[in-house]
Amino acid sequence: GVLMLFEMPSLQALQTLSLGQESLDTVRLGAKGDWLAVGSGAVGQLLLWEWRSETYVLKQQGHHWGVKCVAFSPGAVNLKRGKALATSEARPEERSAIGGRLLATGGYDGKVKLFNAQSGLCFVTFAEHTAAVQDLCFTPQGNAVLSASADGSVR
Repeated sequence: GVLMLFEMPSLQALQTLSLGQESLDTVRLGAKGDWLAVGSGAVGQLLLWEWRSETYVLKQQGHHWGVKCVAFSPGAVNLKRGKALATSEARPEERSAIGGRLLATGGYDGKVKLFNAQSGLCFVTFAEHTAAVQDLCFTPQGNAVLSASADGSVR
C-alpha cells in the first residue's frame, strides 16, 4: 500500500510512504500531529512513522493475523499515578513526557495490545474477544481503552 500526505487546501504532496504491495487496513494520526500509525493485516505489521523527519519510530509484528485498528492516547497521561491529566492541569514535564504516546492496537486475532510508542514495549495484552477487533478508542481522559469486536462485544 501507499500512504500519501497532502497539504490542504493546495493538495500539494508532502510525503509518500510505500509499504509494499499489500493493502493498508488502518492509519491514525497521533495526538500531537507528528506521528502516523499504519497497520497492515496482510503483512501483519504496525508501523509508527514520524512524517516530518521521515523516520520509523516503531516497527512491530505483535498480532498473529495482523493489525486491524489503532488508536493513540489523548493529551498527557501520567502512568506513575495511573490517571490521565488534562493538558491544562499537567506540569510541563508531564505534558511532554508521554502525552499521546500510548498506542492501542486491535488485531484480527481478537487481541487488544497497549504499547508505549516511544520505547516500543507492549506492556499489556487483552485477549477477551473471540473475533477480530473492529475498532478501538481511548476515553477522553486517556485512562481506559474501549474495543469493539466482530463477536458483538464492546469491552
